Amino acid sequence: MIEFYGSVQVLASRGQVLYERLCDEIYTERETMSFEQLAAQARLLLAKSWSTELGTVDDRPITVSKIVCGLALLLIGYWVSRFIAKIAALKFLPRLGVSQSSAAPLRNVFFYFLLAGLTFFTLDLVNVPLTVFAFLGGAIAIGVGFGSQNILNNFISGLILLVERPIRIGDLVNVDGIDANIEQIGARSTCVRTGANLEILVPNSKFLENNVTNWTLSDTQIRTSVAVGVAYGSPVKRVIELLKTVVTTHEKVLRSPAPIVLFCDFGDNALAFEVHFWIHMQRMMDSARVESDVRVAIDDAFCEAGIVIAFPQRDVHVDFPAPIDVRLSDPNHVATKLHKPHGDGAVA
Repeated sequence: MIEFYGSVQVLASRGQVLYERLCDEIYTERETMSFEQLAAQARLLLAKSWSTELGTVDDRPITVSKIVCGLALLLIGYWVSRFIAKIAALKFLPRLGVSQSSAAPLRNVFFYFLLAGLTFFTLDLVNVPLTVFAFLGGAIAIGVGFGSQNILNNFISGLILLVERPIRIGDLVNVDGIDANIEQIGARSTCVRTGANLEILVPNSKFLENNVTNWTLSDTQIRTSVAVGVAYGSPVKRVIELLKTVVTTHEKVLRSPAPIVLFCDFGDNALAFEVHFWIHMQRMMDSARVESDVRVAIDDAFCEAGIVIAFPQRDVHVDFPAPIDVRLSDPNHVATKLHKPHGDGAVA
């Protein structure tokens, strides 16, 4: 044992001497190495790392350089595809007679098409065959599908909206009780703007799964109405004539279809009339403004013609089981009693 440990100690001491000699040589060589040599070694190391092979697919190597070039190409191609799609929607599609509302969804479809083609080209550049995604696609669909059902549903709904076009940019719709204009149709959600200038993001699936009212799907002509009640005894024919005159003279009321005045009912407090007319509506406030103008004009016309706009009236009948006891008193005597001084000099 003593001889064994002695030999081990000798080997350790020799190794220590060799280690110290190696460190001295490295430090000496580093001190004598020039900046050009350091730069050359750095370039050599970078070149080796750049050409490092990460793996092979179908005997085709995948290197670091191809991965970096592919990512850079995807990033640059994304912005180039968006720019080309925007230029096509603003410059070329209007020359073909495509409206602005129709150009926006076509721009999105063109952008997705360019991006998909660029993705396939990039995968081929880095030697990743599409057959790899046959397995990866199934695994991702199973693993991610349960957690992204709403996202996929909204994405597919967005594609359906772009193809079928039940809504378009600029349309006035009512969805979930919200009246708003379509501002943008995206891949996952649609941006709508309300009359209060609030932007709301509505999932695309809402437009396919729920009842949606599109006020301007085929055209912008909307029928609206204004109701008014006049007092009993007013000339009915004169009222109808005034209502037609007021509506037809408004600049935003359409002449065709012609306005219609209806004598609706003998109400409890008034003779009820309604005037129906058509307007062009792009915003919700368009209808409200025209209705307000028509009401003001009706009030002015009725005032000039001496026709009274009725208000609620009620006849009150009081029923007592016995006659009411009414007594008459001298007002001077009552005033004297009210102002008679009390014992402390106070006046009641």
